[in-house]
Amino acid sequence: ISYRGMLITSEELAKYKVGCHIINIAFLSTSKQRDVATKFAAEGQANHLRCLPDGKNILLSVLCTYTVRYPST
Repeated sequence: ISYRGMLITSEELAKYKVGCHIINIAFLSTSKQRDVATKFAAEGQANHLRCLPDGKNILLSVLCTYTVRYPST
């Protein structure tokens, strides 16, 4: 299992589906340590993110969990 923490928009988040397969041809930073990935997701720092006039965050803190099927690729 590998983790990726990131800040993304709600539109980007809508593209992710639980249980779906992802094929990535570009470099993707992940960590085997959940706490490291959580730092990249800026968890607990919502007060410091830019907001829309209604108070909603422009970027969302997201932590993805990946199961690596073929570790040699």
